[in-house]
Amino acid sequence: MKIIDLLSAPGKVNNEDIVSYGADYIILLDGATGLTNNYLKDYPTDAIWFVQEVVKYIDHNINKYPDILKLLAKLIDYLNKVYKELVLKTVPKIDLPSAGMILVKELAETVEVLMLGDCTTIIEDNSHELKVLHDSRISKLDAGVIEKMKHVAKDKKLPLFKTRDFVLEDLITNRKKKNTKTGYSVLGFEHVDKNNLIYRKFNKNNLKRIAIFSDGIAEYYETLLLAKDALEFYDLLLTKGAKQILFEIRQTQDFDSTCDNFPRLKPKDDASVAVIEF
Repeated sequence: MKIIDLLSAPGKVNNEDIVSYGADYIILLDGATGLTNNYLKDYPTDAIWFVQEVVKYIDHNINKYPDILKLLAKLIDYLNKVYKELVLKTVPKIDLPSAGMILVKELAETVEVLMLGDCTTIIEDNSHELKVLHDSRISKLDAGVIEKMKHVAKDKKLPLFKTRDFVLEDLITNRKKKNTKTGYSVLGFEHVDKNNLIYRKFNKNNLKRIAIFSDGIAEYYETLLLAKDALEFYDLLLTKGAKQILFEIRQTQDFDSTCDNFPRLKPKDDASVAVIEF
């Protein structure tokens, strides 16, 4: 496994994304702080604590278990233990930190890919066939909120980015669906059924590249329409490189700072991407 491109950049001041790697694995996390309160005063946000703890655990335990599904279960046990030691009171579910996650682990003849949340993985095999792995459930929930923001903006004659307070209850309703059967799956404090996440195994000898990225990068084609789809984006990522892709994302967002031309939940999001060759 060789990392040929890697980038992680904040949308505002604090970056709640993180990318970490070792000789035989890479992990990408898209952290999310609770909607109303932070509880860990020694960190800029609770999500930053969360993703740092995940990386610390993975770094020390990546080869301890037979597969990364077992590793995931042990990780969640660890997060519960450490969090309860730090926060000695009950925290509402909407305020618990969580993260979208992609973990790629190289074994002797296979490569495991584990995904939670709305991050995206693109697999390229040796015949240049591409496979896109993505869970769209969060995106669909967000789309419903954005539609309501558009109506509020029109009714109240406000720029879209100033309507978020009007949809806070909708955001809370969606956040309560975290790790439920009728909602969506992310890395949090609840154990996730293996049928409610994405887990794949690939023959390492058949793989050429893997690209992994957070939704802040996926905005390139999903929201800002700088490419027609994930497959065209993948080609542009390989030819232009991650820095240029991020530059075009930020430039377009700056031109549309009110979010009116390209409706989205916030003007800028944290953005992370890595490309791996085999």
